[in-house]
Amino acid sequence: MNTSKGIILKTTKFREADLLVTILLHDGSLENYTALNALKSKKRFGGGVLEPSHFVTFSWEARNASHKRLAEAKLIEDFPNIRKSYDSIQCALKGLHLVYRVSQENLESKDVFDLLGNFLKNLNSEADLAVYQMHFEVRLFKLLGLMPSLEEGKVFFQHPLAQSQMIQLNNKEKSFVSSHLMGIKADYGI
Repeated sequence: MNTSKGIILKTTKFREADLLVTILLHDGSLENYTALNALKSKKRFGGGVLEPSHFVTFSWEARNASHKRLAEAKLIEDFPNIRKSYDSIQCALKGLHLVYRVSQENLESKDVFDLLGNFLKNLNSEADLAVYQMHFEVRLFKLLGLMPSLEEGKVFFQHPLAQSQMIQLNNKEKSFVSSHLMGIKADYGI
């Protein structure tokens, strides 16, 4: 039996009570697992532990090279700020989806895991979520070598994600950076 830690990016129900779980591991790699009877097992997967955005420790076994099965999972952090508002939930889901998509392109790094963890930890519905999301995306794409050096983007590296509220952009700057981010996403089908 193997043990790992990671952030759940996605869960998909299949069959009556089973889940396919996609997890970003602490080393930045993306793995898929099958959680048999996950929707019925309160002992192995109780309390909604397999929800997207949860940071978990889990044990698993490999059936073969391409099939890994979750044995159990325990919650480490559920990032309660995410559930403060619908907009915060949407922001978190966009971030999870973005990391899921770039990780499928084998653009993986331990730094991506750390950045995602900070993004989820500091997500707060009181902040300007549009700027916060943009801050996260600029940092992610720069980390992966996909973001060109933009004068307008430098402000995102002067503050950590927890200080996104200190970033002041006028509408022209927001639009410029946003168009670059959309171009990168379009290149990767995101």
